[in-house]
Amino acid sequence: MIRPFAASLLALCIAAPVLAQESPPPMSPEGAGPVRVGMTAKEALAIRPAPISGGGDDPAVCEEYGLDESRALSFMIEDGRVVRTSASEGGRTTEGVKVGDPVAKVRATYKGLVKEGAPYDLPPAHDLYWWKTPKSGLRFEIDGQGRVSRIHAGGEAIRYAEGCF
Repeated sequence: MIRPFAASLLALCIAAPVLAQESPPPMSPEGAGPVRVGMTAKEALAIRPAPISGGGDDPAVCEEYGLDESRALSFMIEDGRVVRTSASEGGRTTEGVKVGDPVAKVRATYKGLVKEGAPYDLPPAHDLYWWKTPKSGLRFEIDGQGRVSRIHAGGEAIRYAEGCF
């Protein structure tokens, strides 16, 4: 007979690989999962993320972190606060737009999109911005095949082409 604690531990061990394979939590302009735009660096770092970019002597000044080894969901800290979350493979918004979806789905889901050129890719690649408020929104990176390749959520930092300024 398995004791209750041992049974719980066994169930967790069996479920752990399945839990690790789940896609990142959905994103909104307010953040994703446990990471909220505006939270302090101390609060965000308590989640135990993995550094991505090596931003300098003080990671609270400017740094990007992945929430798991795949780095499918990451967040950026600038001046001691979370300013943006970003998603690649498996990333999706709370409204259901996913990385890999056609640009038509983005256009059908979000009204008032603003189109801008992609900073490093030639047209037809481009970026689409949707602003929920004047200071918070989503950026969809659209690749040359007309599909979402990355999603960013947050404030003005969603405009950054790479890392912190």
